[in-house]
Amino acid sequence: MQSPDCHFYLASGGSIRCSSTLRLFFLQALFLNFLFQSRFDMTLEYYRDYCLAKPGVTEDTPFDQDALCFRVGNKIFSICSISAFQYINLKCDPERAVELREQYDGITPGFHMNKQQWNSVSTMGNVPDRLILELADHSYALIFGSLTKKLQAEIRP
Repeated sequence: MQSPDCHFYLASGGSIRCSSTLRLFFLQALFLNFLFQSRFDMTLEYYRDYCLAKPGVTEDTPFDQDALCFRVGNKIFSICSISAFQYINLKCDPERAVELREQYDGITPGFHMNKQQWNSVSTMGNVPDRLILELADHSYALIFGSLTKKLQAEIRP
């Protein structure tokens, strides 16, 4: 059975058509490259590429031209500002959200979101970049898990 086609949407504005196997390989390579860099400053371009490499992710600006939303199954799992990439709103398990807020000054209750289930995570250096990506993965997993089994199977055959 052949893998369905998918697209990588690049920060440069272009896209690459590929199989879902290649998408997974790209995501793993992106993450490994990130892990082995000695220092990394999170950028909107890197974060955008990271999110769009996940299965079924789309992006849009439904609220205004500055609030960039990443969705899976048409449900938002991440929101950030395009003009001032200073924090990212990410969904989080409520108990873990409280623990993270106690541990990191750069993690606060989600701005304009349900304060129990969403965190605003700083990209200004006071939260490790690896943790930001881990929290993006966690948010994606929570939203993906809330989708119907049928939609999950369409996204990850």
